[in-house]
Amino acid sequence: MTPSGNIIKVTCKEPSVTEELTPTEILELELPPGISVLIVGPPGSGKTILAQQLVYRALRKGKSAIVMASKSQINALRLQEKIFGWDVSLDLSEGRLGLMEIENVGDPAELNIGLAQIIQEVTPPLALVVVDSLTVLMVAMEERNIMKFTEGLARKLQDHRVSSLLLATPTKETEDFLTKMKSLVSSVIEIRLTEIGTIRRYMRIFKFLDRKHSTLWYPFEITNEGIRFAASAVKTPDTFLFDLDGTLVTMELDFVSIRKEVDDILVRWGYPGELLDEVKSTLEIIQDAVFYLKTHNQDGEGLKKEAETYLEQVEMEAASRAQPIQGARTVLQILKKKKRKVGIITRNHREVACRVLKRCNLEQYVDLLLARDDVERVKPHPDHVLEAIKRLGSEPEKTVVLGDHHYEIEAGNEAGCFTIGVLTGSGTRKTLKDADLILNSVEDLREVFRTVGR
Repeated sequence: MTPSGNIIKVTCKEPSVTEELTPTEILELELPPGISVLIVGPPGSGKTILAQQLVYRALRKGKSAIVMASKSQINALRLQEKIFGWDVSLDLSEGRLGLMEIENVGDPAELNIGLAQIIQEVTPPLALVVVDSLTVLMVAMEERNIMKFTEGLARKLQDHRVSSLLLATPTKETEDFLTKMKSLVSSVIEIRLTEIGTIRRYMRIFKFLDRKHSTLWYPFEITNEGIRFAASAVKTPDTFLFDLDGTLVTMELDFVSIRKEVDDILVRWGYPGELLDEVKSTLEIIQDAVFYLKTHNQDGEGLKKEAETYLEQVEMEAASRAQPIQGARTVLQILKKKKRKVGIITRNHREVACRVLKRCNLEQYVDLLLARDDVERVKPHPDHVLEAIKRLGSEPEKTVVLGDHHYEIEAGNEAGCFTIGVLTGSGTRKTLKDADLILNSVEDLREVFRTVGR
């Protein structure tokens, strides 16, 4: 963590072939000669900046590069004599940076002729050719011709030990095309965007030659100096907030039968059956029923007491059967050893949560427990997360929120934390899709610590 924030400029030595390659090292290592890399990402994701950053790095090492792009992009480079914010006027004048328009070109032979001419014009040694983008080519060229051109380009450049970067924008129309392209190139880098209040950018390596590599999504930002990777929120935080049931432990609660019984209680107290909303959680529907009865001069407190007493009884019974999820205790031990703060945010009753932690021998690793009766608004409301952060003396940008349900992910995202979904409870990859990272189990955090902690 740098003093000014959680964004760092990544500088690292080139890893040995036995180490896992990560996206943070893509901007630092020397691209293998002759490699063909497909960079896939939506508009505004940063794929052009990534390519230009790699071009600029090659130029600064005394090598040459060629950029093939739309007419407007090429004109901008010629007029401004800059790629992104970097001055390339000297590179242009001395022939180290070649530029070629590819807009409205329908014949791959025409592209090959133009490229061959520019290759002859640039000052050797040529290190990199960028096609920005394949999507531009698709306006005037048939898909099969693009495949023919890119396959021939990769083969030709590989023979001359020149690397190529092929940029593409994923759409429904290009889905099959990009699937084929991924099989043709030697390496694939993917970029994605999420927008929950603010835009967040993430990069991962889909494949990279025959190198062992991480497939985790790495957060990054675009700064005045180009792409900078975030000091990974899994690497640098001081606080971890865990859900309990389904994340650290299993309690074998039958949520379907619980909801049915609660609905019966609510209706018996006078809450209209037609207002029962199956989309809402059990706690939310109890709140709705209490409010309804009070506004209709009925005994809302009596209903609340019976419903909550029932929930506590069922949860207590489940607590007596609770078991820690494999690896949970080890992960908490690691965090304790690293002097990280650990909090539990749960929608269970406090007494239930305490019993579960004690039964599973986890209580000594927990610095704070915030159950449903400790806060006014439980997750998915961000207050549940923010209150835990406040009591632990931390900040959202230094906090990781982990859970098996979209409640934790929604609350963590709204609070501005790094979020991790785990697949050991009720959540699926679809329901946890808004998480910054999805793991099969909390146990996989050990691998994350190892990967990003080098």
